[in-house]
Amino acid sequence: GAFTLDEVTLPLSLVLYTVASNVIKFGSWIAVLLGVVITSFFVPNMLRKGTIDLLLAKPISRPTLILYKYLGGLAFIFLTTTYAVGGIWLVIGIRSGLWPNGTLILIFTVSFFFAILYSVSTFVAVVTRSVVASILVTIAAWFVFFLIGAIYSFVDTTARQIEERDKMNEIM
Repeated sequence: GAFTLDEVTLPLSLVLYTVASNVIKFGSWIAVLLGVVITSFFVPNMLRKGTIDLLLAKPISRPTLILYKYLGGLAFIFLTTTYAVGGIWLVIGIRSGLWPNGTLILIFTVSFFFAILYSVSTFVAVVTRSVVASILVTIAAWFVFFLIGAIYSFVDTTARQIEERDKMNEIM
C-alpha cells in the first residue's frame, strides 16, 4: 500500500477507521464539488435556443423535462458515490478482514446532500440560464449551509457545557 503499519501500536481497527474516515470525508467533499460543477451544465445547455425547441416538440411538458434532468443528475452522483464508497468499503474489507458497514450509509448521505445543492443549482439555472451563475450560487449556498451547521454546533456544544456545569453546581 501507500504506507506500512509496522511501527503503529494502535489497534488495526482504529487505524483503518481513521484512514478511511479521512479519505471518505475529503473525497466526498471533492466529489460533491465536482458533481456540482459537472451537473450545472445539464439545465442551461438544455434551455439554449434550438435545444429546448426540439425537446418541447416531443409530447413532454417543461416541468417534467426539468424533473427528468434533475433526476438524471441525482442518478449520476448516486452511481458515482456508490462506486467510490463501495470500492473503498470493499478494499478495506478484503485487505483487513474488517467490514465497516457504516460507511455504506455515506452513499445515501452524500446523495441527499447533493440533492439539496443540485436543487439550488437547477433553480438558478432555470432562472438565469447561466452555468457560471448556477455554480457560484450553489457554492455560496453550500457555504451558507456550512456556516449554519457550524453555528448550530457551537451553540449546541456551549449549551450542553453550561447544562453540565449547572448540574455539577447543583450536586455540590
